[in-house]
Amino acid sequence: MVVLVLALVLSPIGLLGTRIVFIHLAIVALVTWALRRGMVESARWTAAAGRARSAGEQVSALFRGANLRALAWTASIYTFWGLAAGTAGIFTPYVVETLGAGTQAAGVALSCAGFVITIFSTVFVFMRYNDRSYRTRRMMWGIGALFQVAAYAIYLVLPFTVPVVIANIVLFGIGASLAGEPTYKVFSQELFPTMLRGTAQGFTFGVARTLLGIWSFFVPVLAAVEIGPVALLLTVFLLISGIIGFFWMPDTVGKSLEQIEAERAAA
Repeated sequence: MVVLVLALVLSPIGLLGTRIVFIHLAIVALVTWALRRGMVESARWTAAAGRARSAGEQVSALFRGANLRALAWTASIYTFWGLAAGTAGIFTPYVVETLGAGTQAAGVALSCAGFVITIFSTVFVFMRYNDRSYRTRRMMWGIGALFQVAAYAIYLVLPFTVPVVIANIVLFGIGASLAGEPTYKVFSQELFPTMLRGTAQGFTFGVARTLLGIWSFFVPVLAAVEIGPVALLLTVFLLISGIIGFFWMPDTVGKSLEQIEAERAAA
């Protein structure tokens, strides 16, 4: 939201405004890096590090057995979902303005509203109910996936107007909290051994963001005339993520990291 508002405020100064946004992001990254260097590792990580094999053996273990299955599952749900989420987060103001549904300011306001909806839905629905039972978690994922598919499917049958854009943002905002990054973040922590957890998350995150970057080159071209082609592809992406997440979701509800790791090793 800060980036969106900053970009809007700085838009009158053109390219310099864009550069200021990126400089601000670089500063945030450097501050975060400096703060992280002062963090103390957890007792769980320290104990696992004492038993760890060589780095090469650890990485090779990531691409075998239960770890490979977990890697494929988390990468699949996050990559296909991320293509839609990234498009919504980056290009909503551009599409709203380009296709004449509203001004750049209106597009930014709508994007910010989407983030607010996702934040509140995550805090008051996802965090409160997601770990109650496996059935509840799958049901929440299924509902969220349907909301997100509907969010872009409506562009295929309704005209591209502000009310339809608002419907898209509300549906996607709620759906993303139930069948999006929060769920990915839970499973990317729970499905991998302590010494592989960061590597696995970095790998899946890197794959998803790289593909999003490539996809982003084509979005302005596809959306310059009408929203239909982009909406159709995003509907398909979200449908794939939703199906994979629902039918192949592992059961980790209420279990400690050690219990999950022992069960997966035995399997």
